[in-house]
Amino acid sequence: MKKLLKVFIITVLIMASFVSWNGLSIPSATDAQELVSYNGKTSVLQIKPVSGEFGWALLFFNLSQYVGQTITIEISMQAWLEAPGTVLWQINSPAYPIIAGSMTALPAGQWHSVRGSGQITVESGNVLYLSNNQSGNAQRYFADLAIKINGRAVEVPAADANIPALHTKWPFKTGAAVPGESLLSTSPQYGLLRHFNVLVAENDMKPENIMPSPWTPTGAYRWTATDRLVNYAEANNTAVRGHVLFWHEQTPAAYFQGGGRNGRASIDELYSRMENHVKTVFEKYGGRIGWWDVCNEVVGDNGGPRPNSPYTQIMTDAGKSGMDRYEYVLKAFQWARRYADANGGQNVKLYLTDYGIESRGGKQTEFLRLLDYLIANNAPIDGAGIQGHINYESPGVRDFSSAIDSITAKQRGGKNLTVQVCELDMSLFRGNDSGQTTLSDRELNTRNRQQARRYRELFDMFEQKYNQGKLDMVLIWGLADGHSWLNYFPVRGRTDYPLLFDRNYQPKQAYQELLRGR
Repeated sequence: MKKLLKVFIITVLIMASFVSWNGLSIPSATDAQELVSYNGKTSVLQIKPVSGEFGWALLFFNLSQYVGQTITIEISMQAWLEAPGTVLWQINSPAYPIIAGSMTALPAGQWHSVRGSGQITVESGNVLYLSNNQSGNAQRYFADLAIKINGRAVEVPAADANIPALHTKWPFKTGAAVPGESLLSTSPQYGLLRHFNVLVAENDMKPENIMPSPWTPTGAYRWTATDRLVNYAEANNTAVRGHVLFWHEQTPAAYFQGGGRNGRASIDELYSRMENHVKTVFEKYGGRIGWWDVCNEVVGDNGGPRPNSPYTQIMTDAGKSGMDRYEYVLKAFQWARRYADANGGQNVKLYLTDYGIESRGGKQTEFLRLLDYLIANNAPIDGAGIQGHINYESPGVRDFSSAIDSITAKQRGGKNLTVQVCELDMSLFRGNDSGQTTLSDRELNTRNRQQARRYRELFDMFEQKYNQGKLDMVLIWGLADGHSWLNYFPVRGRTDYPLLFDRNYQPKQAYQELLRGR
C-alpha cells in the first residue's frame, strides 16, 4: 500500500507546476525558499513541513532523456535537519532503489554529507527524487548538491531556464542595465537577458565611453560596445534605452576645460561641444534607440543646481543665476529633439533623470521646479526618469507613488509627462549601516524575504500607474548580485544583494515573488 501511495504522489506532483533550485524541480505545493546562507553554507534550500512528517518528493530530476538506457547515478549533497530523520535519493520505479542516503536516521543540528551511487535501467516516467523523514514540524536544509550520470556532471538546465521571462508577466516594458560583457554568449549573465524586453547600457553609452579618447573637439567617437548592444537588441526583438547624453560624471575632464574662468570651458565652448555630441550620437543611431536620458543628476541633494557639477560651475561663470543655471539642460533637450528628428528619430522620447526624488524633500521639490522651468521654456521633454536606488526598508511605496503622481501631473503641450523607473535596485543595507560590509545569516535571510515583498509591492503599484497612463517602463539596474555597483558603493568591499538574480545567476525570492499569481 505504501508503494502505491508513493506512485500516486509522484504522478500528481509531476503534473503540478514547479519552481526550481539548482536546476531541479520543486513541487509548487512544497513550502520552499532559497536562503542566501545558513550555518556556513551559501545558496541553501530551506523546506518547511507541509503535511505529515514525511517529505515525499521534495526535489525532482527528470530522467526522460535516458529512457531505455542503463545508467549509473552518483549523488552528493549536504543536509541539515532540525530533528533526527532520514534523507534519501530514490527512483520511482517499482523497487524504489535508494541511490544516496540510507534508512538510518541522521542526528539533528549539524551538516551531514549524503552520498551514494546506483545503477538503473530507466523506464518512461522515471524521476530521481529526494525524500526526508523527520518528526514533528522540523525544517530541513540542503546545500552543495552535485549529480553525475555515467561519470559526467549532469547538465541540468539552469533554474533560469525553468521560469517564465519577467517581461511576459507585467504590462509595462520591463528592462535591465547590462554590462558590455553580458552580451557575449560566453558570459554567465548572457542567459538572463531573455527576461527583459528593453536593455540599457550600464556604462557603455556614457560620454567617456563613446567620446574621443583622449578627448579633442574633432576626435573620432568609439562605437564598438554600443553597436554590440544595439545589434543584439535588434536581433532579439528587444528595445534599447539610451543612458546618457549629459552627466557631470564619467565625462572626459578635457571636455569641461577651455578658455573660461579657472581653466574651465567658456559657456560658448561648452554649448558647441554639447551640440556636437548630440548631433554625433543621433547621426549614428537615429531612431534605433527609443528613449534617452538627456540629462542626469543635475539637481543638488538639498535643492538647487548640483554645486559640484562642471555644468553648474560654467553656468555660474557665465553670470547665470537662479533657475537660469539650468539653461544648459534646456539647450540639451532642444538639441536632442532637433537632431533626433533630423535623423529618423521622430518617435524618440526624451527624459530628465535623477536619484533621490522618490520621496518628499528639498531635492524632489527642486526637481519639480526644474520640470516647471523646462515646460515654461518649451523644452521638448516627454517625461522624467526616477532612478530608484532604494533599500529594502525605504522609501515607502506610498511615497514612491506620490512622486510619480507629482511628476505626471505636469503637462507640456496639453500632454502629461510620463515616468520611467530607470535604475531600480534594492540594497539589503540600510542608510544607517554605515561602513558595514557584510550581513549575518539571520540578517541576510530576513532582509531577503523583506526585499521580495517590497519588490512585489512596488511592481503592483507600478502596474496601477501604468493603467493610469503615468508609467510605461521599469528597468532594474543590473542583472546579477555579484556584478552590482552596490558592492563597491557607498562602501567599497561590501557584499550586497540588490537585484533579482543571485551570484550564481539563479532567480532569487524577489524574482519568484514577481511571478507569483501572474
